[in-house]
Amino acid sequence: MDHHELRVAQQIDSAKRTADALSAKLREAKRAVREAEAKHRSARKSRTWHLCALGAPLHARGFTGEDAAVIEGLLASSASSLQRAIDDILTSNEAATVADVYRAVAQQHAATLTKSGDAVIWNRQKRKYDEDCARWNAAEKGVTSDWRRKRATKEQEWLIVRVAEQSQLPLPTCRSRGGAYDWLVEHGGNIRLAGKSEAGASDE
Repeated sequence: MDHHELRVAQQIDSAKRTADALSAKLREAKRAVREAEAKHRSARKSRTWHLCALGAPLHARGFTGEDAAVIEGLLASSASSLQRAIDDILTSNEAATVADVYRAVAQQHAATLTKSGDAVIWNRQKRKYDEDCARWNAAEKGVTSDWRRKRATKEQEWLIVRVAEQSQLPLPTCRSRGGAYDWLVEHGGNIRLAGKSEAGASDE
């Protein structure tokens, strides 16, 4: 092999190594893209993603987490009552957007909307808790000591705080799931929200 042939062979070898390196980088890039897409799909399915995605537009328009009950009350309002509020606002501002209307209604009727929103939130949480208890009772066929010794669930803690606030009861000292369950059963019906009687909570 003469000098020219040797140089050509070296160039070919170098080109092959470069091609192999580029192929490896391309495979790594494709793998990274697949992983990123998988994480994105997973995140989009998560409850947190939905909460953030839905809350972002409201936050951008001046609402905060403290307005959650007001928004719940607004969404639960009858269409006719909302129409009347819209008509009142449009008489002074025909260029008002839907966001302007929502914000104005939320500000003008904050107390009423907060009260009805609290009832909506309570009913949803209480219904979910009752469903959980029904499933547990069906599976366990009675209260078991192992279950009762476990730490109270977040749902139980939330319900207990709400019942204590609305019924002006002292917070119970129990921390166990069983104690919280008994307290909720004992104080059922004590809470009053938006003129409706709902189940309450307490402990041993």
